[in-house]
Amino acid sequence: MFGVRAADIFLNPAALAGLAGILLPVIAHLLSRRRYDVVDWAAMQFLAPSRRSRRRLRLEELLLLLVRMLIVGVIVFAMARPIISSGRLFGFHSGGSRDVVVIIDGSASMSRSDGLTTLHDRALRFATEFITSLSPGDGMTVIDARDLPVRTSGSLLQDRDQNRLLLSSIPPPSGAGSLLTACEDAVAILGRSSQAAREIIVCTDRQKAGWQITDETAWDRFQDLRNFPAVKPQVWVHDVSSGLEPVTRNVSLGQVEAARSFTVPGFPLQLRVPVRNAADVGIEVPVQVSIDGQRMAGLDQTISLPPAGDSSFQTTVQLHDQGTHVISLKAVADEDAIPADDVSSIAIQVTSALNVLMIHQSEATDPVAQNTFFAAMALSAPENTAPWIRTRTMHISHVTAADLQNAQVVMLCDITETDAQFPEALQAELKKGTGLLIEAGPQTTPAAFQRTFVDSGLLTGVALTRPESAPEDAPATIAPYSLEVPWLARFRERKGTTLLTAAFRNWWKTQISDDEEQTPAVWPVARLTTGDPLLLQTDHENGRILLLTSSIDTSWNSLPSQPDYVPFLHEALFHLASPDSTRNVRFGELLSMTLPPDLSKADAARLVFAGPYQTAVPAEIITPTDSNAIAPAVEHPRTAQTNAVRLSGIHVLTKPADGSNSRPEILGSFVVNSDHSEDSAELLTADDRAQLTDQQQLTFVSSLSDLQQQMYTAESRTELWSLLMWLFLALLLTEVWLTRRAIRQGYSAG
Repeated sequence: MFGVRAADIFLNPAALAGLAGILLPVIAHLLSRRRYDVVDWAAMQFLAPSRRSRRRLRLEELLLLLVRMLIVGVIVFAMARPIISSGRLFGFHSGGSRDVVVIIDGSASMSRSDGLTTLHDRALRFATEFITSLSPGDGMTVIDARDLPVRTSGSLLQDRDQNRLLLSSIPPPSGAGSLLTACEDAVAILGRSSQAAREIIVCTDRQKAGWQITDETAWDRFQDLRNFPAVKPQVWVHDVSSGLEPVTRNVSLGQVEAARSFTVPGFPLQLRVPVRNAADVGIEVPVQVSIDGQRMAGLDQTISLPPAGDSSFQTTVQLHDQGTHVISLKAVADEDAIPADDVSSIAIQVTSALNVLMIHQSEATDPVAQNTFFAAMALSAPENTAPWIRTRTMHISHVTAADLQNAQVVMLCDITETDAQFPEALQAELKKGTGLLIEAGPQTTPAAFQRTFVDSGLLTGVALTRPESAPEDAPATIAPYSLEVPWLARFRERKGTTLLTAAFRNWWKTQISDDEEQTPAVWPVARLTTGDPLLLQTDHENGRILLLTSSIDTSWNSLPSQPDYVPFLHEALFHLASPDSTRNVRFGELLSMTLPPDLSKADAARLVFAGPYQTAVPAEIITPTDSNAIAPAVEHPRTAQTNAVRLSGIHVLTKPADGSNSRPEILGSFVVNSDHSEDSAELLTADDRAQLTDQQQLTFVSSLSDLQQQMYTAESRTELWSLLMWLFLALLLTEVWLTRRAIRQGYSAG
């Protein structure tokens, strides 16, 4: 009736069949009645009861029959074990034997405010209030969902106060939030649980990016993980942005792009950052530039943003002091909904000059006849007393380990033969971050290339096949569409560029491995108009390698005669000298810096990595030693590193203040970049929610009481059998009293 099933009210509904037994007292009453012969005698009129008495006796007889029927009914109902929900009366609470993982969305969109509190504060308050509904035996932990999930504790805790401390320790939101990855991590945590109930609670807003709706492979993997444990975790999702209107005005900055993150004093550095407008109308937005926290008003610009579209901010800066500098770009937008995505930064290292070692194999004694002549003159002209790049040219047979150690970039110009020790020494330098440029020129052969670079492990995944020649009347040139990486894009976008007019008469055909599991991967960063790769890039340990498939001199092309030859070499060498992983790292990667040799062990032990919101992580000091065949037991400088970074933004390696130094000393700066996919303000649609609910089996809850009711209803029920037993006893005493009363008044049971 009214859609309620007996199974929802009784634990043993089959026992209700015993209700037929309530007819037994009626049947017994009817069968026990006897008919007597009525004999009237003279004094009978004085003994006959009055009409009022007969009515009262008949009512007491019916009442006794009803009591006996109720006794049978109460026994049957007690056997059926009726239940009622006590949650609405006494509150919904856990019945125990439960482990819970609470996921707090830590992305930038959670910095939205309703004027009083942010969405992030709402999520923390929701989780804090939920803790009160847990029983003392329940376990709980918290995951801070950012670009990667960050566990706030190593295990599930049963201490409510400790769980509240975990929630209060979560820093303000920033960057992106991968909710699906956080749910996978929560399943892994609950996989070690032995509790009968396991729950995952996600506190987030309506933003779509974190759920990876279209990534079917990721969701299949999540469901496989979720179905693996003996007890399948339930996933509850609470939208803390309920009551807020969708984002209609927000400006966000993407990741800052630079031609290089390594430069020298006074060298022009181009910066570009994408800017996104979420509003339906076009707006003018000022963008401010700061270097090491100091506003550079002369570099500020106001850019026009189209309605619900993208644009970009571009500027050129010059850094004059050596060291690491952090350049920050900030959009100043009125009534901006999400302030956490208005700033983007990049770290740039500045050194006195770049040391480049150029190695050739020419036997000519005249430097002009060597294939390194044009490059050496272009980079370090004799009349330039303060070059940006200091070059040193050597024959392969004269190179020592000390020569390699003093170079930030090594150029191997048409090298065909080396001794067995040279690749080992070169690999040791690449491990420290040295860059390597390999030129495959006229003297190179496929066999020599294979032996020197591939078999030695320096450059795997690529092979030279044969030299290719272009018709004399139609030489190949560089394809503009192929220059996509930032350090080469300037040669495509800049007016008057001459790099694209260089004529290539000869080059090497290459074959790149199509093995998707090839590590490290090799990919072309520049192609010729024939489609053949001209420049290929790969990473090796901490260093970077570029392979040029044509000559660096005029033997195979006209590149050295172009005005862009010098800028091209500058960009390539600075690119090789500044691996992105040095000072600009992705979320989850470690921070590492070489320490000054004069830093004492005591001071090194006090170093900390200070991050946003006054966070600080002690630095781990690494003092490795390495050896190679050329110079055994070469000692490497000490490095400070940490992999416990849980926030995107600016981090600095500092030596804390002491008695002689009242201010912390900054040794180096880092920028941890987040995933900018959350710059999109797109929200979950009704179809998206239906997909998450129906296909992925997530349950959306509207409030804390809704969550508690759905989670605890089965445990907040009370059985009524004990109450029915007391009712049975009361009815039994009533039946005895009524029976004795009837007997005393002269009536039999029939």
